Amino acid sequence: MSAVIAGCNKLVALFLAGSALLVQACREPSFELRRVAVDAVGGGDGAISPNGRQFAISSKRNGRWKIWQYDMGEKRWSRLTEGDGDDFEPQWSPDGRQIAFTSTRSGNKDVYVLTLSTGERRQLTTDPEDDEYPAWSPDGRRIVYTGGPWKARYFYVMDSDGSGRQAVTKHPGQAGACTFEPDGQSLVCHSYDQGAGRLYRISLASGAAEPLAPGNGWDYKPATSNDGRWTAFTRTAEGPSSIWLLDRTNATVRRLTRSDGADSWPSWSIAGRLFFHRLIDRGSSVRLLDRRSQSMLIVAGPEEKPLQATLHHTGRWVVYCAGDPGNQRLRIRGVKGGLPRMLTTPGEACFPRWSPDGQRIAYVERVTGSERWEIATIEINGSHHVSWTTGEPSLKDLYGPLDWSPDGTQILFRSNTRPFESAIMVIDTRTGKIKHVTSDSWWNEAPSWTPDGRGVVFMSTRGGNWTWGLFELDLRSGIARAIAGPDYVEKNFPRMGRDGSAIWSTYSDSGVERLAERLPSGAARIVDAAGPWARWPSYSSDGSQILYTVVEHRVEYWIAEHVESSGALASGRAWRGVEANAPTPGSLLAGDASFKEGYTSVEVAGSLGSPRTSPIDLHRRSKM
Repeated sequence: MSAVIAGCNKLVALFLAGSALLVQACREPSFELRRVAVDAVGGGDGAISPNGRQFAISSKRNGRWKIWQYDMGEKRWSRLTEGDGDDFEPQWSPDGRQIAFTSTRSGNKDVYVLTLSTGERRQLTTDPEDDEYPAWSPDGRRIVYTGGPWKARYFYVMDSDGSGRQAVTKHPGQAGACTFEPDGQSLVCHSYDQGAGRLYRISLASGAAEPLAPGNGWDYKPATSNDGRWTAFTRTAEGPSSIWLLDRTNATVRRLTRSDGADSWPSWSIAGRLFFHRLIDRGSSVRLLDRRSQSMLIVAGPEEKPLQATLHHTGRWVVYCAGDPGNQRLRIRGVKGGLPRMLTTPGEACFPRWSPDGQRIAYVERVTGSERWEIATIEINGSHHVSWTTGEPSLKDLYGPLDWSPDGTQILFRSNTRPFESAIMVIDTRTGKIKHVTSDSWWNEAPSWTPDGRGVVFMSTRGGNWTWGLFELDLRSGIARAIAGPDYVEKNFPRMGRDGSAIWSTYSDSGVERLAERLPSGAARIVDAAGPWARWPSYSSDGSQILYTVVEHRVEYWIAEHVESSGALASGRAWRGVEANAPTPGSLLAGDASFKEGYTSVEVAGSLGSPRTSPIDLHRRSKM
C-alpha cells in the first residue's frame, strides 16, 4: 500500500495542474473499523480466512464449544465441527482449505485439522499433556503449537500431517502462543516467563529469542501481517485489553482500538484485513430477589449501566457503581425508589461494600490521570477519604470484589502476584498494615468473609489442572475446604449467609452465567428466578433477599481496514464515528438476523453444569 501511495504522489507532482479526480484517487486510504457480527455465547478466540471473506470462531450455540464459520458477504453462520468434546482456537491454512484447531474430544487438549471440502478430521497430537494454540506456516507445510504441563511448556513445530515434531525453545517455561513470520523461518510468540505477557521473535534455526514491543503492558496473542510490516497484539494493563500495532520498520508501537469492552486475538487476511473480537460485559440492572416469595424488584435500570452493588444492613439502601468505563461513579439509592445520590470520590470508583455499621464504604478507585486502581474507604457523606494501597507497587490489578470483616476493622481484596496467580490480601484499617491471607501458586479471587469472621470464602484454581472451585479457608487452622467443585465449570463471586447458605455465579452448559446456591442442607440448585447473566450476588443481613446485577454479555467480531493510515489512532475521528453510529445493545440482540440464525438455546433448568474432561474457559481466555 505504501508503494501505491508513493507512486500516486509522483503522479500528482507531475500532473499538478491536472484533474482534481487524480488527486482524489491518490489520497491515502482511510482507516475503517466496523463490527461484522455478534454472538452472545461466542468464545474468546478466532481467525479470519486468508481471502478475508469469512472468519472462524468457537461458540456454544449448540451447547458445547464448537467451531463455527461466519460468511461476511452472506451474513450467515454455519457450524464446522460436531461430536464429543469441546473445539476451539481455529486457524486457517494459507490456502483456506483446512482449519487447525484445539479439541478435548480425546480426553485432553490436542491439535486437530479439519478439511473443509470433505469434513475429514485428523488428530495430529496425542500427548498426555495439553497441546493448544495451533498456527500454520506461510507455505502450509508446518504447524506451530504449544504443549506440555503448565509452567513447563515448549513451543513445538511439526509437519502438517503431525510428523516431525521438534521443540523450538530449548528450555521449558510459561509459554503462551506463536504464529509464523512471513519468512517462514521465525516465529513471533508470547510468554509469561518475565512475570507478565511479553512478545518475542524466535528463530527456528537457533531458538534464539529477540524481545519485541517495548512498553510496560501485558502483551499476548501476536500476529504478523503478510507483508511483514505490522505485528498486531493484545495489550492490557489495569483496564480492558485493546489491540496494538508494532511497526516492524521502526520498532514503534501504537494503540489501534479503545472501547468499553476487551479487544483481543488479532489475525490478518492476506490483503491486510485485521480481525479481532470484543468481549462486552455491560450492567443492565441491579435486582433484589426475595428468596421466600421469589418476587423480584429492579433497583437500578439499564439507563444507569449499573455494575456491582451491595445492600445496607438495614435493607433500606443500595450502593452501586454505574456509568461507562472511564466514568464509573458510586451512587446510593433507596430500595423503595427515589433518585440516586452521587457519592463524590477522587476519581473512578466501583465494587463498593458497606461497612457493618453502615457508615463507611470500601471500594476500588482510580484517580483521574492514573492507570492504577487502589483500595479506598469513604464516609457516606463524602468525608474521611482514605486510599489504603497507594505507594504499594507490589499490589497489582486490584479491580475486583472486596469485603469488610464482620467487626468492621479489616478489608479483604485480591492482588495479582505472578502470571495466572493471585493472592487474597487483607488491610487492617486500624494500623494500615497489609498482609497475605493466601500465599500459594493458585489463582485466588473474589474473597468474602464468613459471617462469623473466622474464615474467608473465595474462588480458586487450587483443585489443579485449571479446575474451578469455591473454597472456605479457616483462618485459625489454615485449612481450605471446597464448598463447590472443583470442576471444569467456571464459578465465582461467592458469598455466605448466616444460615449456612452460599451463593455464587456459574456458567451453564450453554455458556450463560446464572446464580447458583448451596442450601443449608447441602443441596445445590440454580436460582432460576434470578434469570440469565446474573452476577455479583450477596445476601441481605437476615438472609431473606439476594441482591445481584444482570450483565449484558456478548462477543462482537470486528474488522479493521487500512491500519497503515495516519487516521488509525485510538483517539481519532474514525474511531469515534464508528462508535457513535453503532446499533444500540438492545437492537443488536433483538434484531440482528446474523445473530439469530442457527442459534439454539440448550439451557437446563436446575443443573449446575456437567464437568468437562479438560478445562476450557474461553470467557477468561479472551482476557489472557
